[in-house]
Amino acid sequence: MVFQRCQTQWTYAGDPPAHTGLRMEAVTACLDALGVPQERRSDLLGRIQIIEMKALEVLGRIRMSDLARIRRQQPQSARSR
Repeated sequence: MVFQRCQTQWTYAGDPPAHTGLRMEAVTACLDALGVPQERRSDLLGRIQIIEMKALEVLGRIRMSDLARIRRQQPQSARSR
């Protein structure tokens, strides 16, 4: 549930922008807002980071596929620049 609540908290970098990870300060703010006890936070943060790593893998594959499709759609002259 916490990971789902943090889906608007991704950071981006590059051109075109790519997901680079979740803003951890936003994740901890979410834990605060949800009233997650301190003794559960370390375990939850670890679990969220595992989900985040897998999500980044999937998002990276989607991005690469989208970039390849865009390149295929460009005229040959635009690709050789």
